[in-house]
Order: sequence, then C-alpha cells, then structure tokens
Amino acid sequence: MKTARVILGAPEGPPFKGAPAIINHLLNRSLRDLGFELSCSYGWRKRLPDIVDLLPLPVVQRVLRMQSDPIFDLEIRCDGSLGLFPLLPREGQKNVVFFHGLAGSPGQWIGNEAIDGYWCNSEYMVRVLTSFLAAPNWDQGRLLDPRAFSMAGSITLPLPLLELPEELVAGGQEEIPRAALEAMEGNDLLGCCVSEKLDDKSTYGILLTLNQMALQSGLGRRFRLFVEQYLYNGIKSVLESVTPGDTFLQFQPLKNALEQLHLSIDDILIPIPRLAQTSLFKVVKACKFSLLYHWVPDSFGLFPLELVCQGCPVYTNGAGNLRYLVPEGHGISVLDTEGMAFGDLREYQKVAQKIFHDTVIDHAPIREACSRGAEYVSRTYNREAMRRDLEIQLKKLDEPPAETELNSAILGLSPLVRSWNPKTRRLLSDYQHLELTPEEAGLLEEILGQRCADLDCTTNAASRESVDRLFQQGVLTLLPPAFPSQG
Repeated sequence: MKTARVILGAPEGPPFKGAPAIINHLLNRSLRDLGFELSCSYGWRKRLPDIVDLLPLPVVQRVLRMQSDPIFDLEIRCDGSLGLFPLLPREGQKNVVFFHGLAGSPGQWIGNEAIDGYWCNSEYMVRVLTSFLAAPNWDQGRLLDPRAFSMAGSITLPLPLLELPEELVAGGQEEIPRAALEAMEGNDLLGCCVSEKLDDKSTYGILLTLNQMALQSGLGRRFRLFVEQYLYNGIKSVLESVTPGDTFLQFQPLKNALEQLHLSIDDILIPIPRLAQTSLFKVVKACKFSLLYHWVPDSFGLFPLELVCQGCPVYTNGAGNLRYLVPEGHGISVLDTEGMAFGDLREYQKVAQKIFHDTVIDHAPIREACSRGAEYVSRTYNREAMRRDLEIQLKKLDEPPAETELNSAILGLSPLVRSWNPKTRRLLSDYQHLELTPEEAGLLEEILGQRCADLDCTTNAASRESVDRLFQQGVLTLLPPAFPSQG
C-alpha cells in the first residue's frame, strides 16, 4: 500500500472549523479511496505570536520527529501548514503543496527545489502560481524555477453543501437576530453580502443606486443588504461620529446620498453575526440577489457556488476565480468596467439596472439561470472530479518535470490582468488597477508575444528595469513556447 504523510493547517473534523477544514477532509478521503495509507497531522497558523513562536522550541521537536519518521511515498502540505517546519528533500519521497490560497508562507514554496508538485484549487490559481514560478532571472539566464510550466495542476473542489450536507461547517450562532427575521418576513427586496472582502465603494454605490431607482419608479419597496455585524458597526460608528476624521470623509458621499434619499444606514443594511451554516442558508433563501464586489481576489469561491445552488443570483466584479466558476448565464453575472475600477460612480448604474430588472421587472430568466447553474455545479464540483484530478496529478509525479529555457519563453499579460485597454492605457487587475504612462503602454504593446531571446534585458540595464517594472506590477508574465501569441 502507498503511504502519504499529510500535514494540513486546518484539522479535518468533524466538526469542521471553516471551509479549508472540510476541503482537507474531502482531500484525505479521496487519497484513501486511491489506496493511500495516511499519516495526518495539523497545525493552525496563528495570527499573533506568543512565546512558543518567539522561542521556537516546539519547532525543534517537530523537526526532530520528522527526521526520525520513516520515508513516505508522498508528503502533502497545504499552504496553511508550511510555516510549521521546513519542507525538505528526502530520497524516494515526493513532496507536494496543496493551495487553498497564496497567503501561507510563500517564502517556503517559491523556488523551493524540494517541491515536486503544486496542487491548486482552480485553473486560475494554476496560472497565477505558474506566473510567479516563471519570473525571469536575467542575470542567470533562467526562470526562477525552470520547471515552472510543468509543476502546477488543478484539483477540482467538491462543493460541501452538496457532497456533505449532513456535515456542514461548525460554529456560528444558530438564532437569527429578530431584526433579520423581520426583514425576511417583510416586503423589501433583500440582498446578501456576507463577505469580509467587500469593496465598500462598489457595494454601497450599487445599493444606493438601487434605492434611487426604487424611489423614482414608485416601487414602494427598499433594497436592503445583509452584511456582517462588525462591518455594519464600523460604518455606523463612522457616520454617527461627532468628531469627523479621515475615515468619515471617505464615507461622506454615502452619508450625503442617504440624506438625499431620506434613508438611514439602518434602512439599507441589516447586520447579522457569524451564523451557523444552516441559519445562514435560511437568510440566503430570503434574498433576491447577492453582491460580491471584492477588493481581494478569490482563489476559488465556495460561497458564490452555494448562493447559486440556493437560488440566489450573484453579481460580482469577478475578482480572482469568481469570473471562471460557471459559464455565462448560469447564475453568476460578472459586471466589471474600467469606469468602476477608476472611481466613476455612474458606472455602478449598469449593475443596479441589471439587478433591478432581474428582481422587479422580469424574474424568470435569472431564476432559470440559477437552476442551470445549480445543475452545472452538481455535475462539475463533486468528489468524483476531485479523485479524477488527483489521479492525473499523482501520475505526473512519476515523470521528471520538463524544464524551459528563459530565451524560449513568450511574454504575455499576467493572469492577474482582467482587462487591458491600449487606447486609455488602463489596466484592470486582481493586484492593482493601473493607468500606464505612454512609455509603459508603448513598451507593453511592443513586447507582448515576443520571445525573451528577442529582448535585450541581459545586456541593457535600462531596458531590463522597464520590463522588470511591468513584471513587478503584475502586468507581465512568461508563457511556455507553444503558447499562442497575445500580441
């Protein structure tokens, strides 16, 4: 029997404490189905240090135990466990990192030759991670990791709501607050924005525009949004502050707009605490729409899929993998424009008009879209797909990874780039939105699709600096030689 040591940041459960824990459980179950005998250990990456972090005696003991352990056929670390102790090469053992996201100890995996494979939770993550590994090292005439284009693969994540409905994520308050229940029983049009990643300007701009449209049309109903309690507390305290500061000035347009509509913050926001998942889904089922305009990219996006499966359509800027979760017309509407990214509040009218149409004028098309989406999710994000992808990635470990020479690599737009407009020189990105200088834009247009061999970055310091700046800003990436030109 094959053996694997699995070291994960979040304990599997049950009960499951967060989405990574339940995904880890499904990963381990699939590995056992494929014939692996597992040795599992777990450890949380704490946000604040304590004495054992400052004086790492426990780490010494963990490394000593690891040195004494038998050699396994396979060792799997998730990104949340990489900080527990170093991932070292061991003869006869393959080392793999499984990524929930990219925030976990990147210094432990970027360029680490002891790693034999990178398993990502989406194809988007594969492209982003590969772009990091393929960064050009002009001095040495090589990629950061010459194996970059053959190291990463995606593992389809099953949707826990469908695969383990009896084992939902634990924790959270069971009782729905009275104010939320009253809203659910009322006549207003409710939306869901239960996210720590929401972009304030986008979310409130869309919500205010919806209420302006409701007022102008004589609808007689408000558009209201469920948000997390701590976000509500923060914005309410700022708007009611008697000693305005910089934060108040940031939200002054929101206060002015509320006054013009004769509304208060309590008229448009409904705070809810962290709810148990069954209670949260009751709230979601009462919602006609959800807003997921995020300022940070999602590596996968479990919650949007859950929303669609509950019949709640998602409207989003598509940050990260959100734009790739389902085909167009399957319950997730990506509405992202250059104007939105660069602060033109009028652009949010397009989102508001779409939501108003779908919730007030004609419900049927968006309901059908969610139904199609739920069917697609069921067919796509399941345990069979996870096992299939694991088999593919395990077979890849049996072959030596192909290496790519720097000179043969092709320059292309980074997978972080959502759109590039040469006329305005504006670039929408999951990293940072940019308006390039005329010189930068001209350089970008000139070198896209070229081979590195055609550049003079190894001999011309000024040229190298200009090109490197575009890599560092998340504008450029390197692509394998056979990749179609983006020029």
